[in-house]
Amino acid sequence: MPQRDDEDTLTRVFRRMGEPSWWILRVLSATEPIPGIEIIQRVHRLLATADYPMKRLDPATLHYALKRMDDDGLIRSDGDREVEVPGPRGTIRRAMRPVYVITGLGEVALARRRRLETLPTSAALGPGWEQLAAERVR
Repeated sequence: MPQRDDEDTLTRVFRRMGEPSWWILRVLSATEPIPGIEIIQRVHRLLATADYPMKRLDPATLHYALKRMDDDGLIRSDGDREVEVPGPRGTIRRAMRPVYVITGLGEVALARRRRLETLPTSAALGPGWEQLAAERVR
């Protein structure tokens, strides 16, 4: 169970997080540091698999979200790694880029978000909602 400071942090996080930030958090791992370009590729595959209306994560959105999530303690930079990055006119070059992992706090936030998403609508409507719905249909 998170302590009070963690609860305050989670409250702040949930108020600040937009949908793209949740996608980013979802593709990160605690044990496998990955660079931004791979985060984008993973998010694109996630969106395609889910047949989500949006199909693309803008690199500027990614970098803004990574900075904010790092400041909030949801992720951390795990140094730099040499990766292939797009170059001019369709070329590929190798360059050092920061890599990121999800933190324990990030995993807690993601688990709470998933729990909310899996609740049936009836949980929000409260007891007796089936009877009210049936009366409205009549």
